[in-house]
Amino acid sequence: MTSLTWSKFGSDTQTHSHGIIITGTEDCKITFWSADGIKSNGGYLGSKEIDIEPINCLAVNVFKPNLVVSGGSVVLLHNFARSFDNPDSFTPTDEAQERVKVMAVDWNNKIAHIFASATEDGTVTIWDVKNKKPVLNLYDPNIGLKTFNSGTPEYVPYLL
Repeated sequence: MTSLTWSKFGSDTQTHSHGIIITGTEDCKITFWSADGIKSNGGYLGSKEIDIEPINCLAVNVFKPNLVVSGGSVVLLHNFARSFDNPDSFTPTDEAQERVKVMAVDWNNKIAHIFASATEDGTVTIWDVKNKKPVLNLYDPNIGLKTFNSGTPEYVPYLL
């Protein structure tokens, strides 16, 4: 397992009263487990292979606990309300995403359709799921870019 999160999805029912545990793996799978079934049958509900590099991070939407965001080489959203074996998976934008290793994701706790992702190159992207686009990029000034002027490397910090 490379990532783990716990959703309160189904906690208002007897079937999943303790919620759903969601794991991401190095072999590109997102897997769903019922916390209620762990002792009796292992709790396995289903899994889906995602066509990206290993899933590095997961986060559950606070307002919609059936919606989880994952990060690997791209950011994907997964809606498992209809199926644990084949959740609806989609990108948060209609534009092509640059393939950079996503190291962290998290949902906004005040606005249901906003989340953030952070990549290994120091970029933090704020995403708007409702409008299907990234709305802001933040850059870590300590990482910076290296440029070459007349063959000499020069440090140029990222700017907002």
